Amino acid sequence: MKKMNVKEIIKEMKENNNYMYFKGEWYPDLAMYFAENDSGYICDIISNVADNNVDIYTAGLLEWIGQNNNFYYIEDAINEFGAPEKFDILQAIRMGQYLCYERAIYNNLYWCIKLAILENIQAEEISEDILERIEEIANEEDNNAQLEDYIEEIDNAIEEEEEEDVK
Repeated sequence: MKKMNVKEIIKEMKENNNYMYFKGEWYPDLAMYFAENDSGYICDIISNVADNNVDIYTAGLLEWIGQNNNFYYIEDAINEFGAPEKFDILQAIRMGQYLCYERAIYNNLYWCIKLAILENIQAEEISEDILERIEEIANEEDNNAQLEDYIEEIDNAIEEEEEEDVK
């Protein structure tokens, strides 16, 4: 059975033009941060990645707000989360940036899940059947699933496949 190199699959995936595109912007770093996780509920990972990538510096926040008409996210964030108790424009921008990043990840959840599984499985090579199963899992986009369950399923499938090859 022909095997494919996992690192080559990841490299090809990152070079794909559709990788982490959302509302006129590219967000490949968010997927990489997502893939650094090997456990946890997917929805929690999404929240953590979005939160951890919000700019802490005023200059970064002001630069972000001027890009690509991002004012929209501030309004949406205030409508979704409510206005800060003591209104602070920088906090409102942070809320908007968080919402933007969260939506970017959800919009590209297929890529994030696929990348996280590939980055965290034990094998250096996989079969086409295993890659198809990873893509099926990623297509389900179940944000209430635990990432480690998917990784374990793929590791077990690889192990079973290797045992079959030995026989």
